[in-house]
Amino acid sequence: MSRRGSFSLLLIAGLIAVVCLSAGCLGEDAHHHPPAPPPPFDEDVHDWIFIGSGDQTVDTRLSEGLHLLRFHVRKPPLSYPDDSVVKIMTAHTGCMIRGSFTSGAYEAAEDGGWYGWSQAVMLPEGGNATIEVRQQGDWSLTLQPPAMINGIPPQTFAGVGNAATPFFMIPAGDYSCEIGMAEGNVLGVHLIRSDGRPLMEDDQQVPLKMHALRDADDILSIGSYTTTVPVTIHDDDTYLFNIISDGIWSVTISPV
Repeated sequence: MSRRGSFSLLLIAGLIAVVCLSAGCLGEDAHHHPPAPPPPFDEDVHDWIFIGSGDQTVDTRLSEGLHLLRFHVRKPPLSYPDDSVVKIMTAHTGCMIRGSFTSGAYEAAEDGGWYGWSQAVMLPEGGNATIEVRQQGDWSLTLQPPAMINGIPPQTFAGVGNAATPFFMIPAGDYSCEIGMAEGNVLGVHLIRSDGRPLMEDDQQVPLKMHALRDADDILSIGSYTTTVPVTIHDDDTYLFNIISDGIWSVTISPV
């Protein structure tokens, strides 16, 4: 196992992990324990929590399939945390996710002294993996199965920064997606099937490929954005929204 700085790797029940992280209830000493070896890999266990401070790298084993990655970083005194970068690399695949907030979104994003974001991550293969975190503050990272709700459109979701919604059922048919963002630079809204595949139209992810707000000089600028786009669902399935953003967003999907 490779490590930089103090690092602890814990395997705990996913439900307890989510409750503790949402409440900001990690103990003050949790970031100063000596490094621990990874728990044994179990194909039937999918909930992992990584706790650290500063840049860290750990070698572990992960299961194949779709994972909900939840990242939380503690608010530094008198300032905001830096952008966060999480890399997950296996023998043949890899992904990198950047989590950030604009200056106007930080207040809406804070929850009990922590800032959090999430993303759905598909691992087409299980086994050995390297997870790298780049964040100067105290942080925690959770990997667990995505949640599911008993619902069909119309559905509305809202949040701040990167986010993965729960799975919900979308019957085949024609839909309208109302998408909005405030205090943001970038926004992408992607529908992900239950098997982890993104919904595509030609070579673009549906309903909204990555959209950047730029001024007259083509420089990224903070602002608001709204659009309504049609979406055709060809197959009854459960889907989730993966939102990539640094602002305050909302998404509503409704049948037409």
